[in-house]
Amino acid sequence: MKKHRFSLFRLIGSVSIFQIVLSINVFAEIKRDYGTYPVPPAPPLPAAGGTIIDPTFETTIMRLTDANDGPDCVNAYSYWPTFNVNNTRLLVHSGIAPLLYRFDPVNFTIIDKAIWDTPTPIGGSVGWEDAIWSGSDPDVIYAHDNIGMHLWAYNAATQTYTLIADFTSQYNPGDYLWQMSKSIKNDNVFAFTRRDRRYNIVGYLVWKRDTNQVIYNVNTTQLDEVQVDKSGRYLAVKTGQQGAGAIEVQVVDLKTLTVENLTDNGPDYAPGHSDNGNKIVVGADNWNNQVTYRTL
Repeated sequence: MKKHRFSLFRLIGSVSIFQIVLSINVFAEIKRDYGTYPVPPAPPLPAAGGTIIDPTFETTIMRLTDANDGPDCVNAYSYWPTFNVNNTRLLVHSGIAPLLYRFDPVNFTIIDKAIWDTPTPIGGSVGWEDAIWSGSDPDVIYAHDNIGMHLWAYNAATQTYTLIADFTSQYNPGDYLWQMSKSIKNDNVFAFTRRDRRYNIVGYLVWKRDTNQVIYNVNTTQLDEVQVDKSGRYLAVKTGQQGAGAIEVQVVDLKTLTVENLTDNGPDYAPGHSDNGNKIVVGADNWNNQVTYRTL
């Protein structure tokens, strides 16, 4: 693994060319420089579905939800994609229930929305927060249920579920799946945290769809979460450990099953809050004011 460090100034350009724009740009326009622009007063918010033009960058911004949609409308954490593969569907939560939208990305309009409350064929609901859209089928989103160890593919167009995997017989009664991640393009490699009936973390697993096998399984209570990279080749294991000398991240090569340990402090400066790309990870350095990326 090769590590690369970027300070704030290296990310936006050297100090000598760093432009400070001291006055508000009267006429909004697409910006093609590294300038810093003062924040102008926010424009009035439209109703849900309405748009505004950002007064500085001339970006069109839609208000997707308002008070009529729910008391606390949110999207999931950033590495769980809100939009599907071609931006024609999206998933948010109203504070009461998950909402599935159909969206027209060409005309930048909401087509319709529906509450995602369809029960699975065996009963119960699915977890919305770590549901992940298919990398190939714009109508399909993957989610695990809230009653056990089942992975489902939900077709938003037909409102039907297909059972993709059932891990029930391989683990203890009462265990359930948590914090799913998957390879993006081929929907083939899935990783999960595993919890027991008392909500304790008890391990994690990686499953390969084309062989229908759990290819990596670890029983441990020392875990924050696991994240498959976009290619499905590597797994980033966040141990939850921090401090000098602590192994904060482990990188597992899912082909060779070799493990690389990364310390929180030097020499590794393991990525803290991070996300995975195609065989890379980008994250915050907990010890220095910098963002790092690593080839996995």
